[in-house]
Amino acid sequence: MKYKHGWWAVTLIVALLLTGCETPQSQVETRDLITANNYSRIVGMQWFLESMTIDSQRYPLAGERPYIQFAQDAKVTGFATINRFFGGVQFGPKGELSWPGPFGMTRMAGTDAMMKQEDTFVKTLPKTEQMSVAGNRLHIYTKDRAIELVFYVPVQ
Repeated sequence: MKYKHGWWAVTLIVALLLTGCETPQSQVETRDLITANNYSRIVGMQWFLESMTIDSQRYPLAGERPYIQFAQDAKVTGFATINRFFGGVQFGPKGELSWPGPFGMTRMAGTDAMMKQEDTFVKTLPKTEQMSVAGNRLHIYTKDRAIELVFYVPVQ
């Protein structure tokens, strides 16, 4: 009898562990693709850079975090680590994303690490092709996800 109870206890523990490791469906965030039709959903908020992935490798962030802000007239402003930047953004009806023209920027200097991060950020952002939002996170990425910038709006 002891053997049967021991087997039952092990089976129960394994089942509980497996069930505990699953993420409930209600906690899985779905991303909504940003298009020309729902662009207003991201307008007016300051989105702070949380992570930057380039060539499928996580880029280590240093110094003050860049942020980006979208305006209703398809203008973009932000802070790239040391300098402020501005430019435009365009969305197609199926979520196609483009960044027309180069970004304009102020020209202040900083440490080598901060200058490198800023240069990487302003060169990477225009390579992105789609944008989606999930909760307070904004994902800007290439279709193959080799590049992905994740931004957040602080929860108040």
